[in-house]
Parts: sequence; C-alpha cells; structure tokens
Amino acid sequence: MIKRILLLVLISSVYHCQTSQKSNYLKAVESLKGKDTLKALQYFMLVEEDDSIAEASFQIAMILKNNNDYYKMNEADDYFTKAIDKDPNNIKYRLEYGKYLEMIDVKVRDDLTARKRARDQYEKVIEISPANSSAYFRMGRLAYNDYLDYHNSFQKETFTTGDNYFITSASARSKLKEQQWEVSQDAQLSFEKEAKNSFDVAEEYLKLAIKNDSLLYDAYTTLAGLYEDSGDYPKGIGVLNQLLRKKENDFSYHATLAFLYYRLNEPEQSYSEFQKAIALMTNEEKEDFLIGSVKILLQSFLDEKKQYSENELNQIVNSYWNSKDPLVITNVNERLLEHFARVTYANLRFGSEAKNIKGWQSDRGETLIRYGFPSKKIRYRPNTIDTGIKFIRLIKTDIWVYNNFTLAFTDQFLTNQFQFNSPYTSKAIPQYPGNTDDLIKLDMRHTKPEEYNPNFKGPIFRVPYKAYQFASSDKGKTDLYVGYQINFDDTATTKEQFAQGYEVGLFFNDRNFNRKYEKKETISKIAVNEALYNNSLYMQAVPQSGNLAFEMMRKKDKGVAAYHGKFNVRSFKDAELQLSDLVFASQIELETKLVGSIQRKNISVVPNPTNQFSNSARLYLYYEIYNLKARNSITDFEQIITLQKKGEDGVLGSVLSVVGLEGKGNKVMLTSNYQTQEQDAQMYLQLDMGKYEPGSYQITVTIKDKYTGKTVSADSEIEWRER
Repeated sequence: MIKRILLLVLISSVYHCQTSQKSNYLKAVESLKGKDTLKALQYFMLVEEDDSIAEASFQIAMILKNNNDYYKMNEADDYFTKAIDKDPNNIKYRLEYGKYLEMIDVKVRDDLTARKRARDQYEKVIEISPANSSAYFRMGRLAYNDYLDYHNSFQKETFTTGDNYFITSASARSKLKEQQWEVSQDAQLSFEKEAKNSFDVAEEYLKLAIKNDSLLYDAYTTLAGLYEDSGDYPKGIGVLNQLLRKKENDFSYHATLAFLYYRLNEPEQSYSEFQKAIALMTNEEKEDFLIGSVKILLQSFLDEKKQYSENELNQIVNSYWNSKDPLVITNVNERLLEHFARVTYANLRFGSEAKNIKGWQSDRGETLIRYGFPSKKIRYRPNTIDTGIKFIRLIKTDIWVYNNFTLAFTDQFLTNQFQFNSPYTSKAIPQYPGNTDDLIKLDMRHTKPEEYNPNFKGPIFRVPYKAYQFASSDKGKTDLYVGYQINFDDTATTKEQFAQGYEVGLFFNDRNFNRKYEKKETISKIAVNEALYNNSLYMQAVPQSGNLAFEMMRKKDKGVAAYHGKFNVRSFKDAELQLSDLVFASQIELETKLVGSIQRKNISVVPNPTNQFSNSARLYLYYEIYNLKARNSITDFEQIITLQKKGEDGVLGSVLSVVGLEGKGNKVMLTSNYQTQEQDAQMYLQLDMGKYEPGSYQITVTIKDKYTGKTVSADSEIEWRER
C-alpha cells in the first residue's frame, strides 16, 4: 500500500511538473508575442531547466543575441549550443546559430573563430538536408566575403621603422594630397590565389542556393554582386534578369540592377532602373537616398545655422544636380546617375545592420560619395611580425588610389568596419604612412569636397564655337546664335564619324540652374565636301545672367563635345545707340539662304567661330547698329574700323576695301561717313588684310551718330595666317 501511495505521489509530481512547464512555456510564448522579452526570458529560463525542451534554450539564445549588453549577447552562444545538443538535427537551430556567429564575427574583435564555427553549422545543415538553400546561401556569402578580403591583398613579411612614419603636418598633408601612393612589392605575399579559390566556392554555393530555391532573392543579388566585384557585369545583369517577374516590386532589386547597368556604361538603362527603384521606396528611404546622402556635398550651399524647410532643401538639391550635369543634351543627368551608383554601392558593401549604419554614412562610404570609385584598391592583411626586439601587430589596411591622391582605411578591431587611417587610434600599426583621418577632416572636406570625371559612352572631341547676340524683332528678347565648326581633317572629327548625323543643343539656365530656354536640333546628313563644316544654332532668350551650355553628340559612336559656363544674355531694350556682337564670317550672301548660316532678315552670314583667317579664304565682318537717330527719315553716322596687332601699341591703320551696307536692296561702296534710311542698320564688310603680317589682331568698330554726338564701340580678335 505504501509503495502504491509513493508511486501515485511520484506520478502526480511528474504530471504537475509537466503541467507547470507547459504553462510556463505558453506564458513565455505569449510574452514574446506581446514583445515583453524580459518576461518571456524569465519564463523560458524556468522551462529551460528541463533538458528535454530544446526550444526554450533556443528562444533564450534568440532573445540574448539581440541584447545591447556585450556579456548577455555573448551568453547566447551557450544557449544555442544547449539547444543543438538537445536536438542535433534541428536545421533552424543550426542556421540561426550560424547567423549569430556571423554577427559575433563583426561585433566582437577578440573572437577569431566565429566565422569558422558559422561555416561548421552550415556544413552540418547541408549534411542533414542536402537541398537546404539557406545554408548554401550563407556559405556562398561567407566565401564571397573571403573573396573581397583576399582580392588585391598583400601581407608584409618584414617591418622597418620607415613603415611607421606618419605624415601629420599640414604642409605634408597638402603634398600627399597631390600624389599617388604605390604599393612596393618587396617583402610581400600576394593572396590572389586564395581570392580565386574563394570566388569559385562562392559562385558554386550561390548557384546551388538558387537551384534549390528559385525564389531566394538574396542569393541572386549576392551572386550578381560577386560578378560585379570581379568585373563581369553582363553576368551580374543576367543573374538579376532572372528575378524580373519575381521581384519587380522590390526597390533594392531595381537599384542593384541599375548599378550593374551603370558599371556596364549603359546610362539610359541604369537611369530607368533607378527611377523604378526610387518609385518603390518608402518616404523614409527616399529621404535617405535622395537628400540625406547628398548633404555631405552641399557644404558651400547650406548655412549650418539655418533650418531649411523640405521644399527649400529639395530646391537646393535640384539646383546642385542641375549645376553638375555634364551633358545636358541627353535624357540622363550623368552626375546624378553617378551619385546614385555611389550610394547604392556604398550601401551594398559598407553598411552595418548590427550597428544600424548605412553604407554611405561610413568612412569608406563618405569617400565613395565624394570622390567616386578609385582607380585601384589594395588591401594589406593583418599580421604579427617578430622584429627581433618585439612583436609588431599590423592592422588590416585598405588603400584607395585615385588619379592624384591616395586615401587609406584601417580595420582596427578585425570586424570589417574600416575607419579613416590614423596613427592615434590604436596601439597596433596601420600599414600606410599618411594620416587620412586628418587629411579628410582638416583639409579635403573643405579644399576638395568632391571629384567627378564623366565617363561618356563615346569619345570626347572638340569643336570651335562662338556665341553672337543681336536685338530681336520680339521686343524685350535677344536673338542668340552659336556658330560652330567641324574640321573633317582632324582625326577626332572625321566626316566618316559624322556619317549618321548628330544632335546639337543650346541650353540656358538661370543662376540657380533652372532651365529657361533650350534649342535642340538633329542633323541627319552633312551635305558638304569641304574640309571645314560651319553651322549655327539659334535661340531667343530674355536678357539675364545665368549659365549657357552648348553640346553636340554624334549618333554613330556617341562621341560628345560639351561646353558649359556663365553667360549674360545682353539687353537691347534701351533706346540708346548700341552695337550687336561682331561676327567674323567666311561667307555672306544677300537674298540667298546659306546652309548653316546666321539668318538676319535677307542676309545670310556663315560665321567662322575660330576667328582664324588667311589669304586663301575671304574675311567678312557682320554687325548691326541699333537706335540711330533720324532727321527727315535719314540717319547720318560715321564708321571707324581700326586694326591693331596684339602686343603692340600702335594702330596699323584703317582696313581697306570696305564694302556693303544694305540700303534699299542695293550694295554701295562706303566711306567713313554715310547716310541711310535705316535706324537699325545691318552692316557687312569684306576686309582685305593681305598686306599685314601673320599674327593676332584686335579689330574695333566704332560708330558715331552725328545727330546726337554719341558713340558706341565693339571689338574682337582674329588670327591672321599666311596660308
């Protein structure tokens, strides 16, 4: 009887214990659902004492790993291990433990085994479940990180005191800023073989991840990133295009694809994908991508003491990008597109989810935003060297080489969170002599805030051009012409290169780079046989100060010529005596419209924008006089044309063989004094300079209105040659 009672008591006790554990577990789950992790942790701790309940140990580990307290976060390791010991074949436990170890690898500098232990967990998952795509993906990503770590990396085997010399003075920093720093190959080991092996492993695992789960988005983007970093952009695009229907509403998909198109130098496709990405972003993501990432470039545009409204800030940013557009004639702002690519790459490579840092906010990210992609990247791997006196610990150091300066970053804590190189931040030794931290913060942010070198699809060529301004028949406006010349004898501008025609454009922006006027033309065929092809472009504008852009793009090879600068549109509204700009021309005709000419009423003027002439070609001068006073419908004025060789004080004399004034449709020979019925007179003159020696000359036109006594002058320079 006593034994039976004891047995009943024992059974009752076990039942009560099981009931209690189940109750505590349910309370823990409810607390977790209610986001009360502290209470959930307490209940899971009570349940965890039962060695048969692995889930409690796992949940405790998941709670502790997100703790900001280093020791509690580190304690999660024990509970992951307990959970796996209780349930060795549980794939979920091993995958989450591996992710946790990857986080420890980034956050904890003294845990040098975390990455290897993470791999061990993923390998075990693949052993248990050979088709587990998540494990293949994590293994592939780890191998990808190894590829990035080994590619273009070296390790020093020796150390000299010169290696630890730091350039810290302002004058030395200034000198360093204008130089490149080349890696010496002495006493170094290359890790390119390891990089190749890591690439192959990463590619294999990521392909297996996609094979076993065609919807695993991260595997596609990581594989595309691997191809991008190896320079195989078409392969990266091919991988992402497999996702089009599956991720067409995901902004990061379009941003990554846009970046790869950019690297492939397909700006229009890149811009289109970026626009899709931006349209899919939340307001917060748009603010970060479009505004936040630009602020570091706006030092000269923003007043630090002023609070800007959203509208004001947007206007400043838009004006900034408009001012930086290197090729207005295209549908893409190439400088803005470059910025999008820089931000996207920085966020893909340099961000830290663990520390809630966007990639562009990191030191390497800021550098990329400011100066773009370096021409060369070099990594010095960490190492400990025995000098015979003491052991020297060398910090992992990334070196970015630009066209005329070099910057370096150090991974002080072996967590891949690189910071500007400095001799003051660690007892270990950076492997670069320049103090990048001081160089950036004390110098380059102010003296060299950014750098951008356009990478157009076609070659850059030059065409001579010149702007000419006249009074318009539309009162209050100005007729603006740009004459330009293409030299087919120049190897950069042969006629064959223009065989498919070209686009040409004239664009005027106000001081804030808001577009005010533009004129674009498409020239489909060039119907001239001469070596020099002259043409002009016409636009009307209201008088104001702003910025003018003249651009040309060939259809055949996308070659471009682009000229931007400040420009004042002249005003001819006043009733005072005025002169138009002087036009030196190679041909002028009355009543005949010449191809490519400046058309002023019935006069066609073919400008020579080079202002270079010789005996083998005629030299004409065209200009217009405005607001001459008339008496009895007749104006009376004096014209003085002087010629002066540059660098000499003396006037050489009046130009001979001056002809041409349009008076009632007749050509007349002119003297210095003459009368006409026109208050706004059109003048064209043929200049004979055959008796003058070659050189640069200034030609000045002075008009004196005899009725008012007022005078007005205009001048320009020409180059006179023997041939």
